[in-house]
Amino acid sequence: MCGPGCPARKRHPVRLPLRREGWTRLAPSPPVKTEKEAGHGKKEARALQKPPRSNAPINHPCSAMDVFLDTETTGSGPQDAVIELGVVAAQGEVLIHTLVAPLAPVTRGARRVHGITDEELADAPPFPTVADRLDTVLADAECVWTFGPTYDRRMLLQTAALAECPETHRRIQDSTWRDLQPDATRVLGDAERVALTDAAKRLDVSIPTEGHHHRALYDAKLARRVWTSVRRPASG
Repeated sequence: MCGPGCPARKRHPVRLPLRREGWTRLAPSPPVKTEKEAGHGKKEARALQKPPRSNAPINHPCSAMDVFLDTETTGSGPQDAVIELGVVAAQGEVLIHTLVAPLAPVTRGARRVHGITDEELADAPPFPTVADRLDTVLADAECVWTFGPTYDRRMLLQTAALAECPETHRRIQDSTWRDLQPDATRVLGDAERVALTDAAKRLDVSIPTEGHHHRALYDAKLARRVWTSVRRPASG
């Protein structure tokens, strides 16, 4: 919720309507070249064999009160802001799925990633309205999981500051945030951090058949499915 004086402040949390979109299936990965074909392609050659799953315990077990969150933004600079937010409960329930009115122009680089158009954003609710629902979700969550170290948290803090929502800023700051990426990387036996879609494919995670790759709700759902696979004991 916004602080005192915010024009969009509401007395009760607002449940935002879910957007119904056509969802697409991710295209299969292109064939990986052999080390001979790649010349110096050690990384590609390593991908030819599926690495054994690690039996190491997961650092942070997931609670039923945890949520999985993802954002899409106008860019990654200090004046950029969130334009889409997706949050999914540990049990799979969609808690938030909404576009957000932009507080900055969408950069060409960001648009190439998520494909969100100005036309789609024309009727999006302002962040203070979205903040009402986000406050409620964060208050109930024991932990917020993201796939990546700090980006989503930083962009939400930045957006709350730009929108002059101090209470939401405080709530985001005080919540417990954890990064799923190191666990997925360790289970896959990689030396470098693995990307979300790569982790999903290599862990044989079922890909959502609805929604769009690099959209907030899609990636939040995919992160939850990766976590479900990561926390499952290795066979054999």
